Amino acid sequence: MIGIKTAHLVGVDTWQIKGANTPFATLVGDAKEGGIPNYADPTDVPYGEIAGLEPAWLVSFSPDGYPLSGSTIYDSKRPVPDFWAERVVRACLRSRIDTDYLTWEAIVEITPETVSRLLGLDGTKCTTEVVGLLEAVFPPCTGEHVFFRELYPSYAFVLYIEPEAAFSKEYGSV
Repeated sequence: MIGIKTAHLVGVDTWQIKGANTPFATLVGDAKEGGIPNYADPTDVPYGEIAGLEPAWLVSFSPDGYPLSGSTIYDSKRPVPDFWAERVVRACLRSRIDTDYLTWEAIVEITPETVSRLLGLDGTKCTTEVVGLLEAVFPPCTGEHVFFRELYPSYAFVLYIEPEAAFSKEYGSV
């Protein structure tokens, strides 16, 4: 078994915002009103409390190490399910609007030990736990959900694992 330096779950949630059968809105809580929800325009994106932390940058690099693009990501302070209570290090969100769609991206850092715990679960239970985490991290929305199955809600996601050491000096870090 390889040693794990960091592990991240990256999830995507997409909504149709123009020409949808149901009007789109992002649900936000108003702290002054005791958390009573109201609806905001999708361009006024709520990311949860920043809680004194500076927003972080997500930077994409070319294969030869040059930065290509960067975008701000914000801490999400939404509560996570009990299974994840001690397993989530940090959860961040960003949103993108492309033509008729709003896409939420969640980047959730999990403890390295959580990877072996997830691998010990059967496939259905593992997927259920990951979907439950993403459902908690993504802001609630109404409207036309693009990646959604009525009987089994799901999100597109990937588990990204960074090993402690490179697999091969010839190929560098993985």
